[in-house]
Amino acid sequence: MAQQTTLIPLAARTSTLIVDSDLDLGAYELIADKVVADSGSISQLSGDYVETDLLQIVGGRIIPGNKVLARPTPFDRVVLGYQTPKKLAEWSMPTLYGHDNEFDLKCDITAYVPAQPHTPMSFSISWDILVDGATVKNGTSPTSATPVLSIDEHIDAVSSLDLITIRATSSDPGWQHREGVASNIEIIGDLEAFWNIKGKQLALQE
Repeated sequence: MAQQTTLIPLAARTSTLIVDSDLDLGAYELIADKVVADSGSISQLSGDYVETDLLQIVGGRIIPGNKVLARPTPFDRVVLGYQTPKKLAEWSMPTLYGHDNEFDLKCDITAYVPAQPHTPMSFSISWDILVDGATVKNGTSPTSATPVLSIDEHIDAVSSLDLITIRATSSDPGWQHREGVASNIEIIGDLEAFWNIKGKQLALQE
């Protein structure tokens, strides 16, 4: 007895999942090492249902790029030390993933001299950038009565636990008359998102 059969071609396996509408994972457990995304958002459910297992974002890794990802807040004006660096800004980025984040750090440092009846002595500003207490970049401004400099440095090997510090010191022994401030601090790069996807379980509220 002959049997008629039809061959059905199977699609090749792919590592790319394209979703152009809502993706319902209610009946599945999705396990993934990472999902790379340019942007994304998570919204809480409302009404009679609650999520007992939320979609969770673990964090992200900063890679070289040209986007402004953060604008850390600098300190107020500080008196610049003479041969004793003073902190102008300090921050960490606790949402980072991994230990190999890298980005461009941009910052302006301006020195101020109180009004005096005579022309103030010219001086320079020495600066350094520290990651977790270790100096990774440093330099010195040109000598001027009111030095102003812009910093644009590539920083790498940063983790979520590291403190990033910008410091400066004056070359003038009359340091008590010199004040400095950091401004326009920017973290330049792209965020590669690592998502921990657990799926959703919905339960009726009692």
